[in-house]
Amino acid sequence: MYQRCFDNASETLFVAGKTPRLSRFAISDDPKWESGHHVHDNETELIYVKKGVARFTIDSSLYVAHADDIVVIERGRLHAVASDVNDPATTCTCALYGFQFQGAEENQLLQPHSCPVIAAGQGKEVIKTLFNELSVILPQSKNSQTSSL
Repeated sequence: MYQRCFDNASETLFVAGKTPRLSRFAISDDPKWESGHHVHDNETELIYVKKGVARFTIDSSLYVAHADDIVVIERGRLHAVASDVNDPATTCTCALYGFQFQGAEENQLLQPHSCPVIAAGQGKEVIKTLFNELSVILPQSKNSQTSSL
């Protein structure tokens, strides 16, 4: 087990005034869903694969994510996402902006050249809970398609 405690007076993770803001939360659970290629100039996406398999193209590289994986798509990256036809995916996406870790560029989560697919591992129950809570507490817009986790 690893634990790290933070003393707010002497140690901060983020540059002053640059804590994450949530701009979008989406659930995709149609067995045939796909996004097509697109770019987010100011958002970094965190995509949690709740079940099934999702296929990602990020800057012309192909990635496959399975249940309990998290995919990080940094701002400005050309990407496309699709549910696998043989093992359809349910994904939850959080789009974040306006944050900056100490020593990193704005809206950057990963080190350069890192693999964007990360296994949730031991933290998967916490991650599931966070995404489930977001789906419950965030109001659903009248013009958005609704779904349940």
